Amino acid sequence: MVAAIWTALLGAAWANGQSSHLWISSRAIEQLPTGELKSLLQDPALEQHWRNGTMFPDGGYAIDDNYGEIAHWEPFQNAYLEWVLDHYEPPWSLEAKEHIAFLMGLGSHGLADQAYDAMYFRRAYVYDATGMWTESFDTATDVTFVAETEVQPTVDVWVPYQPFIDLFADAGHTVSESTISQGQNRLNVAVYWVGTTASQPALVDEYRAQFPWGTSNQQNATVPGTPEMESRIVAEYWQALWHRLHLEAENAPLLFTHPLPNSAAHPSNATDIESGLSMGLLAGIDKENLRPEHIQVLSPNGTPHPIVVDVFYGQNSHIINIDPLDDWSTGVHRVILSSEMPLIDARTLGDVNAGQAVEWTFSTAPANEAVDQDDKRGCTATHASYSMYWWLFGVYGIGRRRK
Repeated sequence: MVAAIWTALLGAAWANGQSSHLWISSRAIEQLPTGELKSLLQDPALEQHWRNGTMFPDGGYAIDDNYGEIAHWEPFQNAYLEWVLDHYEPPWSLEAKEHIAFLMGLGSHGLADQAYDAMYFRRAYVYDATGMWTESFDTATDVTFVAETEVQPTVDVWVPYQPFIDLFADAGHTVSESTISQGQNRLNVAVYWVGTTASQPALVDEYRAQFPWGTSNQQNATVPGTPEMESRIVAEYWQALWHRLHLEAENAPLLFTHPLPNSAAHPSNATDIESGLSMGLLAGIDKENLRPEHIQVLSPNGTPHPIVVDVFYGQNSHIINIDPLDDWSTGVHRVILSSEMPLIDARTLGDVNAGQAVEWTFSTAPANEAVDQDDKRGCTATHASYSMYWWLFGVYGIGRRRK
């Protein structure tokens, strides 16, 4: 009954809950290399801004306004980045830094949602097949994650209202300052409620019972899509945004791969969900112009392996899932992303990778030597079986945002 009341008040939950999002951003700051960006986000005067930015995209869902959906995606976030560049320049003023911190929060939210749904939530449908899917998976995982980690603080609302009203209008959506303010305030209420609920063991146990696997593996380093993995992805993406703000060449085009590059002992059974591959790019993908020749997996003998490619969430998504249609052969496989692979804003993968294709390898053979951990991004995983590609729509499928 209590959960039903709060779901009605706060609106539908989406991917990571608010407290989980805030933990991911906080942890991503720790993951950043020492430098100006890390110093900016560690500034106590700017914590209010990155926290508000991290929560912001879900405010529209809380009050059933489409500004939230628009704000989740890179086209809107890039428009905000361009607005920052039109109004400020390095060395950044305090006012500019406030906008940059908010922008980083937006980027964290969008990438974290994509990674969590594409890898962790997808597995939960297998591992928690008998879970209570009439309840909110996102609320259950948010409460239990906070119970395992820490209660997130609420902060005073700060939103760049007028720039956003204009940017939403440019995106074809009309929204008022009062509507945005209402949505943002509800997110603070959600953070407070989750923190309070997570301090009550009996309620936490109730949420764990709804989704036993999903609420028990969020700190399991061997499972793809966990908050810790999301924080590493976000830290990589933030560095790409930082380079864009300085009109510099972006960092390596892959934010992460699963399994890790050069890893061994990857499951080979095509009916095992863990035989799949996942990867994320530093820019959104132009799914509408993606072609089969843009993504290939070569078997150890050099021939293309039959695969199903899912650009998770479709147009503008950063995350790709690849599932084998036949069992992987034993040995080293090459994943090749063509330099002609289309990204948003009329760019190609080659445009952000010195004109080159992107390649990485994994092996299904048993590990027979140590792999350099410094070269890896992503994680390994446990096993589960599945028999249906129900989340795919054709060879280049579109994942659907959950409601």
